[in-house]
Amino acid sequence: MLPLSQQSIFILSSLAYHDYEGVALNDAEKPRLIADMGENTYLMLRNHGLLTVGKTIAGRFPRHVSI
Repeated sequence: MLPLSQQSIFILSSLAYHDYEGVALNDAEKPRLIADMGENTYLMLRNHGLLTVGKTIAGRFPRHVSI
């Protein structure tokens, strides 16, 4: 992810990466996802998309983004 906007800086400070292994049905992938996530809030699945964690869905959207 490139820091192309001020909003991206908030995500980059808590972003981790994981090599996408396909549909997450394989229990063996779970420890790798957790290890790659670490203490971060966002996890980029390379060649796939972004995951995020939090207490609520709304709470995981960047609060610093103006719409």
